Amino acid sequence: SLSKVLKAAKAQGIPSLPAHLAAMVVADTLKGLHYAHTRNDEHGEHLNIVHRDVSPQNVLVSYEGQVKLVDFGIAKAKTASDKTQAGVIKGKFSYMSPEQVRGLPLDRRSDIFALGTVLYECVTGTKLFEAETDFATLDKVRQGARSWLTRKLALGAERSGEGPAEPRSAAELDVPLSAAAAWL
Repeated sequence: SLSKVLKAAKAQGIPSLPAHLAAMVVADTLKGLHYAHTRNDEHGEHLNIVHRDVSPQNVLVSYEGQVKLVDFGIAKAKTASDKTQAGVIKGKFSYMSPEQVRGLPLDRRSDIFALGTVLYECVTGTKLFEAETDFATLDKVRQGARSWLTRKLALGAERSGEGPAEPRSAAELDVPLSAAAAWL
């Protein structure tokens, strides 16, 4: 998993992944998210799949460099119940979107936000949202305390005069990240 790669790098004195590797892993993960986000049922109806647990533990990286997003165990599709047991938050707290922490309805943007926090961790060597307790971590996410880097990566580049431009799909971020990985 990407989590094991990050831990192994730190154990060898490498605090973060080289930028080109981080961009490649995230770009390939975006491809997997886009595939899931655009699935239709047998009648052609959009499934609206949201992974809800994008984290380094769920990104597999093979020795050959192939990247796979796994563990759709808590994913939701429009065919699934919209209700989760009261008081239960599913997913890894440090990688949740503020909407997920607040219990609001989620769409693909929540997964893209989570992947932005993964990219942040890959290039900085630290989790964006981490605190002494789970409650404090959830509060940091709920407050939306994020750096300018993650805001740019998770929400897309700002368009002049329009404010932050939220990506409509994971594919919108894949192209620039893939290009950056090749350039770096």
